[in-house]
Amino acid sequence: MIIPRHQIIGIILVFVMALSTDARAQDPVQVVLLAGQSNMDGNFPIAKLPAKFKQPPAKVSMINRGLTERIAAGKFFGPEVSFAATVAAARPTDEFLLVKRAMGGTSLAGWAPQWDESRLASKYDTAAGPIYSKLLADYAAAIKDRPARLTGVLWMQGESDTRYPALGPNYFENFKTLIQAFRRDLNAPSLPFFFGRVNMPAAATEDDKKTIKFPYIQQVRAAQERAAREIPGVYLIETDDLNKQSDGIHYDAAGQITLGRRFAEAWLRTVPATKKLPLPGEQFSVAGHPAFLIAASGKAEGKSKPWVWYAPTLPNLPSPEERWMFEKFRDAGIAIAGIDVGESYGSPDGRVLFSKLYAEMTELRGYSTKPVLLGRSRGGLMTLSWAAENPEKVAAFAGIYPVCNIASYPGVAKAATAYQLTPEKLQAGLSAHNPLDRLALLTKAGVPLFAIHGDSDKIVPLEDNSALLKSRYEALGGSMQLVISPGQGHNLWQGFFQCEELVSFVITHAIK
Repeated sequence: MIIPRHQIIGIILVFVMALSTDARAQDPVQVVLLAGQSNMDGNFPIAKLPAKFKQPPAKVSMINRGLTERIAAGKFFGPEVSFAATVAAARPTDEFLLVKRAMGGTSLAGWAPQWDESRLASKYDTAAGPIYSKLLADYAAAIKDRPARLTGVLWMQGESDTRYPALGPNYFENFKTLIQAFRRDLNAPSLPFFFGRVNMPAAATEDDKKTIKFPYIQQVRAAQERAAREIPGVYLIETDDLNKQSDGIHYDAAGQITLGRRFAEAWLRTVPATKKLPLPGEQFSVAGHPAFLIAASGKAEGKSKPWVWYAPTLPNLPSPEERWMFEKFRDAGIAIAGIDVGESYGSPDGRVLFSKLYAEMTELRGYSTKPVLLGRSRGGLMTLSWAAENPEKVAAFAGIYPVCNIASYPGVAKAATAYQLTPEKLQAGLSAHNPLDRLALLTKAGVPLFAIHGDSDKIVPLEDNSALLKSRYEALGGSMQLVISPGQGHNLWQGFFQCEELVSFVITHAIK
């Protein structure tokens, strides 16, 4: 049996990324892939590069025509120099790696990696498909020995496709194929894809002919605009006003610098800043909000790709305290994921974002349709509020001193802003949002609950939250286990985070 090249690359990348998760000494490097044709490769002499860009940022490196090597060689530069300077200035504590492969004159007939050798040997171009393979191989080699966070693809291409009747009218489908291939082969279904708009003048003619040189420019531009509208996570970078060289095609120094800066600005708007996770994991974006996934270290018996849904995911959460139990979950073959919805207090807006993460995990990444929800403190409000509306999508709920009662914490007055209501209106409709008042569907679905809570908690009192939850849930016929920790408050006591009963409950219901 012959294995297609894209599958071989995918196998290599999965293996390499699995190895990289064991490198725990370093924070993940932010990886950006750059690809396309001549305006991505760079067609303007390095001598014209402003002096402030000739010293690459200390925490940015680049393989395949690295920044330092290109400058030393005195040849050409592309948008990478200003992209690097802009992202490094905006996020000075992060380390970046740019992986670039580009070649002038290449069309999507070869770039779109359908692995059809007859197409790769066509008159349009013969090297683009192999360039795609080399780009992915470069990436795999670059992250082999350290954790990495793949954060996007920068793409500048399309000029060649505007010349041929077999390509220009088919640009959207070929472009879609390319984007899907990147996301498939890199195992990153939400990988952000940023591309520059093609803007050559439609009336340009061959020097030795009176024929239109780029007859399909409008079709390609329309296809690019359609891609930005219709394909999630695809972002168009405006280029119509960029300075060009005398050939009217290639950007000059100012044009390349502006292009790189615009790529960086779009990237910064889209890609959340790095957070420190208790264990190495992937960080990505869902609907513009930071999310994370700590993959399982092995395969669990029973349920396919089980996962624990942790909340709240905030800049400082999950924290090192969660490491012990996360290791237990991971070693049992269970992944951990979460999304930062801000201080939502279980609001409708927060619940919508939770549903988007659920779709990302189940539909795009193939994880179980019934995760176990794990709410720490106000994460209880978030998870229980979502569970009340989606009981059929929940295997179980576990909480560490979970907030179950809006009236108890944060209080109606403070929560009202997140609900976009006045305190009076939230109070009047509290039963439509408060988890304690929305338990009937969870009991009907047979969702088991668990909580560990201190009896001296002054911030989230036991009697108004976990104890009241247990009382009401059992009165409705539901099952809930409550572990009460004597003398403990709302603190970082180790027993809350290394609770064998909680871990056993989560593992049992996650893989059932």
